[in-house]
Amino acid sequence: MRAYYDITEALKSQLENEITKTVTLGDISEVDLNRRTIFPLAHMICNSGDIGERVITLDFSILFMDVVDVSLDNAKDSSEPFYGNDNLQDVHNTQLAAANLLTQAMLRGELWDNYYQVIGNPTVEPFQDRFENVVAGWTLNFTVEIRNTDTSIC
Repeated sequence: MRAYYDITEALKSQLENEITKTVTLGDISEVDLNRRTIFPLAHMICNSGDIGERVITLDFSILFMDVVDVSLDNAKDSSEPFYGNDNLQDVHNTQLAAANLLTQAMLRGELWDNYYQVIGNPTVEPFQDRFENVVAGWTLNFTVEIRNTDTSIC
């Protein structure tokens, strides 16, 4: 049985694009988020799963994140309350685009064609300053159904 390997490798391959620089998997506390060289980062977490007769259903969360740069010499007026003096809006925009690329691949693209079927609508939730350094982004939550090809009992 290779179901977990196959889905995580398929997600990793899809996440490696022009937006995301690094893809990680597992416990987020084990990722060295202080290294600026790894960003933008997509981190996969498998939350739970169900094993059925013909399908395996897995719940995933993927954190899309990047470093927020604060600039004292920002071209935008730092007294402007909408923009401030950082690139937070840029980070949220770019990371939402990365989450959308993966979502579209699962809903009607290559992942859909390879029988990784999303159940329901994926959801996204923005975050900021969740970790030690100043990072922001989106958490994409979805449930994916894959074929249960283990026939060793028959």
